Amino acid sequence: MARKTRRQRRPREAQQEQETQTQQTEAGWIGRRTGLWIISALSLALGLFMGAQVMPVGGLQAAVLWSLGAALSIWLAFFFTLTITAWIRGRKG
Repeated sequence: MARKTRRQRRPREAQQEQETQTQQTEAGWIGRRTGLWIISALSLALGLFMGAQVMPVGGLQAAVLWSLGAALSIWLAFFFTLTITAWIRGRKG
């Protein structure tokens, strides 16, 4: 069995290196489940904060509407960013 020379090994090593770099680029820095928990907690906190700020001035009905609007705006921004990122990277989901 003949030994492979450096010239024969380099393209394969370069290809493996490129594959590992692509996998690292595609992987997020936090998990999907953790991200959803963070976004949920953030939207809940913002909704409660907005409701508490509006309650003395506008009453309960206005506080609930403003808190729902604030919480939903976080989710809209998340899904908009997710859609744009998926479109740019050229993949579904």
